[in-house]
Amino acid sequence: MLAKLHQLQDQGLIRAIDLHFAEFMQQLNQEPSDALLLACCLVSYDTGQGHACIELSALENSTLFNHYTQPDDITINTPTLSEWIEDLAHCRVVGQPGDNTPLILDSNNRLYLTRYYQYEVQLSTALIQRNQHASQISASNLNPILNSLFPTQNSEIDWQKIAAIVSVNNIFSVISGGPGTGKTTTITKVMALLASTAELPLRITLCAPTGKAAARLTESITAAKQKLNVDNHILEQIPEEAKTIHRLLGIRPQQHRFKFHAENPLHLDVLIVDEASMIDLSLMAHLVAALPSHARLILMGDKDQLASVEAGNVLGDICHPNWIDCYSNNQNQLIEQLAAGFPSINSPIHNPIQDSIVVLKKSYRFHDQSGIGHVAKAINQGKSEHAAHVLNSDTYPDTLWYQQLGQAQIDQLLSLAVSQYRQYLNAQSACQAIEYFQNFRLLCATRNGPWGVIQLNTLIERALSRAQLIDASQRWYRGRPIMVMENDYSVNLFNGDIAILWPDSEQDNKLRAYFLTTDNELRKVLPNRLPNHETVYAMTIHKSQGSEFSHVAVLLPEKDSQILSRELIYTAITRAKDTMSLFAIPSIFKASIRKRIVRRSGLKDMLWPIKK
Repeated sequence: MLAKLHQLQDQGLIRAIDLHFAEFMQQLNQEPSDALLLACCLVSYDTGQGHACIELSALENSTLFNHYTQPDDITINTPTLSEWIEDLAHCRVVGQPGDNTPLILDSNNRLYLTRYYQYEVQLSTALIQRNQHASQISASNLNPILNSLFPTQNSEIDWQKIAAIVSVNNIFSVISGGPGTGKTTTITKVMALLASTAELPLRITLCAPTGKAAARLTESITAAKQKLNVDNHILEQIPEEAKTIHRLLGIRPQQHRFKFHAENPLHLDVLIVDEASMIDLSLMAHLVAALPSHARLILMGDKDQLASVEAGNVLGDICHPNWIDCYSNNQNQLIEQLAAGFPSINSPIHNPIQDSIVVLKKSYRFHDQSGIGHVAKAINQGKSEHAAHVLNSDTYPDTLWYQQLGQAQIDQLLSLAVSQYRQYLNAQSACQAIEYFQNFRLLCATRNGPWGVIQLNTLIERALSRAQLIDASQRWYRGRPIMVMENDYSVNLFNGDIAILWPDSEQDNKLRAYFLTTDNELRKVLPNRLPNHETVYAMTIHKSQGSEFSHVAVLLPEKDSQILSRELIYTAITRAKDTMSLFAIPSIFKASIRKRIVRRSGLKDMLWPIKK
């Protein structure tokens, strides 16, 4: 077995760390075990692929990696489930829940790295405990304030109003919804509602997983706050600056821990977290653990977007599709008193967090004639043929589909990039350049290949240079957009931060990297102080999460890939506010929509136990 794993690592099918972890566990076990070697390698590999565990029952009696190797090259057959469990039961490095061992095998035959099992238990326990007691706000007290913030305009169901009721009535709540459904507008009114009904002034904090998501939240809350017609003492309690989660928790890189944790909780009464779909299991567990017991937690995000890059699919696990709009009798009664016409399903079974979740359904961005909106809806429903039909239709001018991938399409793409990026490169200031740069972006599914980020950035740079818009002969040139690729706490820059290189006219006209901070201020950094970074005319779809652009060009590879999925395509298309150009072969586009991302974890079962 060990020799076969070495061969897989030599072929790049598993990582060096997967092999080393398996070998290390074998050494700690002190007794040879092929079942342990294979299980350890797989649990390390799958954690790197975003899974919190492996499911032995799904892997039993199968041949692994046969799609990537020649038939006679490497054959790894897994044992039966009973054989595998029996072998692991005799390994000293594998324990049951509660044991102090490197690996945990639970009662559902899921094998975890122990810390990920602990994260799931801690997080599920904390969320369930928070919602054991409702806020006990009466309908009569809530009704006048609620109606002033959400005035009834027609007979339509006001999902934003329902979200506000759920958020006020529960210590933990989730407001999910696609782009343009009004999540930020809703949460601003929720903050006003909470402040209006609180006996004492509230300490409310806003946060998001990345700097650009925090900056967008800051901008949106500031704009929404100005539209509120409430007393000044209410407005004063609504914050306008959002922090990144790492900044909020107080990262201590030398100690590999956060300043705030269960023994030293955050000083706040309400925590609002945006772009929750991007938050991995580990970070969410640390964040929730750092909350004081009385604090209210509200998560916002799109449950249908891509899951986090790291292990876990926390928002997806919380938003169980079978329990959407399925509330307890008590909450149903409250909603019916305050929001007429609500079509809730009365549940005979009560699960701990079913009262916590609202999905906003009406899009205020994508109207009935929006091709982007129709395509996004079809993708979400897995209707690949209908999505293709909408894109092929002449009815929707906001969508364009280039169905072949050849030199002609590359030329069209480069021409589009030059025309779209010309405005920001001709800007009069760094601030204006950053603003214009948000108008357009190329989003790639992959990093490598002819339609990947690396190749496209090179081609675009050459095209802009030919158009005399940039001087690409220099490493640092005016207008070069860059993305930070790793965290650097010494300069307070983080993976995903984007800057534009621009002359510093106030000082010596030398180039500086200008970043937009979370409070929408410009921050400039000397280029030689930048951590590892890349040019970012084109970026991966994963990196685009938390961003919006007026016009988006989405590029899919010529061949099918493991990375392609319904969630990836949906995330890419919904980054566009006004126009979307798709460069994709029809068969690849349709096949991607038919594939769903499945993250293996036990969190959903812990949050949604079946009660009879």
